[in-house]
Amino acid sequence: MTPRTVTLAVPDVGESMNAILYREKGWAIYRGVKARIGKAMMVAGARRLDQFTKPVEMYFSPRLGPKRRKFDVTNYTMFCKMFEDWLVEWEILRGDTSEYVKGLHISEPLIADDGVERMIVRIVEIELPEIPEQARLDLAEELF
Repeated sequence: MTPRTVTLAVPDVGESMNAILYREKGWAIYRGVKARIGKAMMVAGARRLDQFTKPVEMYFSPRLGPKRRKFDVTNYTMFCKMFEDWLVEWEILRGDTSEYVKGLHISEPLIADDGVERMIVRIVEIELPEIPEQARLDLAEELF
């Protein structure tokens, strides 16, 4: 049985997180959260990773303590943004544009079996076939 699939062409893409932070003067909050996440990433060994030479997809899986409320998966996007920013700053990723990061996936939060809160992150280097620009445009027209 084929799963139900719906495709929508929503005529707005919203604002970037950076634009919202600029407008809301949230850079002090950004710096504080980014520093905290950077320290946690160093504890996890992220700073010692070799540079990725191909595009990547990143998978984030929150593990919560037993008394934490499970948030909507989109509530973890700030963590994902900070994580990605540190990888770029440390030159582990060459950039954070779609040329270098092809996808970001956040799974539902789970209660950690051992009660220790953490974010499980998997970074997967991917090989992409060369697709001629006209083929991409044809596909986009076909989808929408």
